[in-house]
Amino acid sequence: MDEQDFTLHSRFAIRPRLHLVVDTELQKETRLEPRLVKLLCTLAKRPGQLVTRAELVNQIWNDYGGAEAGLNHAISSLRTILHDSSKELIETVPTRGYVLNAEVQPFSKGTNTKVAWLKGLPRRSILYPSAVFLAASGIYFFSRPQ
Repeated sequence: MDEQDFTLHSRFAIRPRLHLVVDTELQKETRLEPRLVKLLCTLAKRPGQLVTRAELVNQIWNDYGGAEAGLNHAISSLRTILHDSSKELIETVPTRGYVLNAEVQPFSKGTNTKVAWLKGLPRRSILYPSAVFLAASGIYFFSRPQ
């Protein structure tokens, strides 16, 4: 699932190539840094199975010296993004690793109607210039001499 879009629990649309998680309930998108994407994809490849800390440190941080702290922080960040305050979605197996307790489905157009709105999201590149234009027009209109 590294490059393929997928959904978690029919709520979160994961778009790895775009480094994006979309919460379809809140209609909120969150950009992830590359290591968080890789971590989430690694866990999603093996839902319900233990993925060891050593494996994650090796695959994502290339056995970097500070990787243990980085892994802890990354898991915490993913839990925040996925609204997993109970730590049930990403379960910690003390000293061993993590288990993703989620239904993982490949994302396709017909997979989940909740995620269909993704294709219709307005692009920020259109919204910001439009907002600036409207603001400038409003300022001109209300500040011109009569």
